[in-house]
Amino acid sequence: MTAEFTDDLRQAYVVAKNEIKKFFRGKKILIFGLLVLAIVLLQTIVPIVSNSSYGSKDNLLESFVSFAILLVELAGVLFTATSLVSEFEERTALVLFTKPIKKWSIFIGKLMASMMAVGAFILIYYVYAAILTFTEPGSFSTGAFVQSLALAFCAVFGVCGVSMLFGSFAKKGSTASILTLVFFVLLIGLISGLLQTFAHIDTWWSINDAPGYLGYVFTGIRPEVIDVSPYVVDVAITTADIIRAGAVLVLWGVITNIAAFFIFRRRDF
Repeated sequence: MTAEFTDDLRQAYVVAKNEIKKFFRGKKILIFGLLVLAIVLLQTIVPIVSNSSYGSKDNLLESFVSFAILLVELAGVLFTATSLVSEFEERTALVLFTKPIKKWSIFIGKLMASMMAVGAFILIYYVYAAILTFTEPGSFSTGAFVQSLALAFCAVFGVCGVSMLFGSFAKKGSTASILTLVFFVLLIGLISGLLQTFAHIDTWWSINDAPGYLGYVFTGIRPEVIDVSPYVVDVAITTADIIRAGAVLVLWGVITNIAAFFIFRRRDF
């Protein structure tokens, strides 16, 4: 059993390696790299051109990481949503599924490749932001930086899970990408907004709300929805809040990845 499991992991590694090669051949790495570069340059140049500054290291980091979840979601659309469905759309699954390789190895390999690609970009993004803080006054909050980065990786897992789910049943890569984008940009955000505005319900469980802690850790406060006017107040964040946010993101990833795998396992031509 151990030897068989080891071989399955080896096959997952091979799938992941080939998937990353596809990212490079398909110019996905280049396209997303240019997008990240454009965002980074705008955040760096605009304050200089406008003759202003972020004011402190924490303000700079908060500003930068506020875009991190958007980058993760776009990366999920680009790298992950099409990962599974591409095998059916391009008919490569006809060859892949005839080989002595289990579907769970294929699934894990593709998930690993997507998470490594997205995670690498996010790490580079954070490192650049950390380097840029040397231009601002104040002390560098190492603890807050590590917490924010850890939450960002949790967000990568959660977003990739949702993206894998849409890709597990869609018939075309474009459909999977659109569904994933609509879910993150419109659907889950709309649901959260309506519940907060009209029902005054704190949507801490939302995969769009939990990533807010990426920036909250630098300010030390978070918005809380209450049932009396003014309905939203700022409160100090606690360690429990950060742990809950990370758990929410991981749980989204666990549930959606499990669902995606079972759909993918039963899928045929």
